[in-house]
Amino acid sequence: MLQEGDYFYRIAEVEKALCDQLYTVPPLPNTKELFLHLTENLRIEESELKKLDTLKICEYSAAYHSSNIKKLCSLLRRL
Repeated sequence: MLQEGDYFYRIAEVEKALCDQLYTVPPLPNTKELFLHLTENLRIEESELKKLDTLKICEYSAAYHSSNIKKLCSLLRRL
């Protein structure tokens, strides 16, 4: 939680923000299509994907019940 003057606010972690975004996308057929979506549509560099906390995203996948996030977990394990 961050504070500016009298105001408190939260900033989402990168992993959580990405999971939130992928949750809103119709299911992608496979990890190759997911990778293309991440790199071409969302313009995320592969080097930045490698910096993500894979364990955290895999933990989130259980809560989201989303095939896209499960595929993201798989994809990150292979990068």
